[in-house]
Amino acid sequence: GPPVLALALTFQWAQVVAAIIYLGITGRRIADMDTVDYRPMVLVGLGCVLALAVGLWIGARPIKSKPMLSLGFTCESVLRTPTLVLTYLGATACSGALTRLAWGMPGFTQPLLVLSLCRYTLFYLLVRRFIFPRFRWYLAAVLLGFEVLVGFSGYFAGFREAEVLVFLAILEILRPRYVRHWLALGLVLALAGCTAILWLAIRTQVRATIDADETIAESEVARLQFAGALSSRQLPIFSQGFWTECDNFISRMWTIPLPARALVRVPSVLPYEHGAILSAALRHIITPRMLFPDKPELPSDSEEVRKYAGVWVAGAKENTSIAFGYAAESYVDFGTPGMFVPVFFLGIFMGLAYRFFPTGYSQSRACSRFCGDGILAVPISVRALVGEDAGLFRNTDDLRWPCDCHG
Repeated sequence: GPPVLALALTFQWAQVVAAIIYLGITGRRIADMDTVDYRPMVLVGLGCVLALAVGLWIGARPIKSKPMLSLGFTCESVLRTPTLVLTYLGATACSGALTRLAWGMPGFTQPLLVLSLCRYTLFYLLVRRFIFPRFRWYLAAVLLGFEVLVGFSGYFAGFREAEVLVFLAILEILRPRYVRHWLALGLVLALAGCTAILWLAIRTQVRATIDADETIAESEVARLQFAGALSSRQLPIFSQGFWTECDNFISRMWTIPLPARALVRVPSVLPYEHGAILSAALRHIITPRMLFPDKPELPSDSEEVRKYAGVWVAGAKENTSIAFGYAAESYVDFGTPGMFVPVFFLGIFMGLAYRFFPTGYSQSRACSRFCGDGILAVPISVRALVGEDAGLFRNTDDLRWPCDCHG
């Protein structure tokens, strides 16, 4: 399968050093680099990446064990391609209704939101069906284009999950000698970069209009048309301010500035929390609202940023949440070096989960691929639910993965 662990760790590392590498390549400094002493937090962030990597390595080490189940069927025999296409389209059509229903049923919000995003599992299986065993790139391109359009019609950037899944699917079947495989990977990366820069340029206007205009808010087609009109007006601007947009993109990706401010304020201004944040998150996870209807709502993550970083940021009133992420929260909880311990155990837990799914269900390689591919897509769907970045430090749009479960 694709090297998802290596890719995940690479992304975590890139979020820590993005602005530094960008400076070295282009000579352009991100504005945040001049407003805060980022160097100590970069070292702390790299320490967290290392702790997470060691934990993942320990948890994901292969073990000699007999498979629990042996079944003799192939992916194609489980779901024929026409059936898979119809199922995916049905799940996509129902996802919006499930999302609206979820927010109207507080006791079932989280399960319904996860269910609405399980369509990404079907999307991944369908993409993989299109590129393996025959590399039908045109079918995968049509499917990805459809998902990008659907993503631009939403309140958040819903196209990113599809781009990541297509990248992973191509990487899984990559043959180094096949130029078309490398070309496909490059095109997906280019698309991801262009759509990210474009979304950052129009998202504020899109969200303001959705919040203010019920006609656009209630119609996915109207939202897509509005986003398309904004995009067409934005494209000529890129030719004049391309590097400015690149600066904004790197600034959005770089996760250091807010945690760096918290590093200055804790413990000199505010004391350590001594595990209060972690224990509250764990209590929230193990007490589902359907069984504990009186469970209090989690405060906006922006409240933590305002408290520990001393910076006023957008919050619940703006329909968004800006957070540190697990590394900064762990520092506020335990300080250094104690903060690396929960990150290390988080890596072990994730490594065990990664090891269990491919080895625990089937001896048949085909069945293992089917189960593994589906399970691989589910965490990315959950990331879409509870994480805008899956970032090491922060998220600037909604929730974050994997530490918090809201709802």
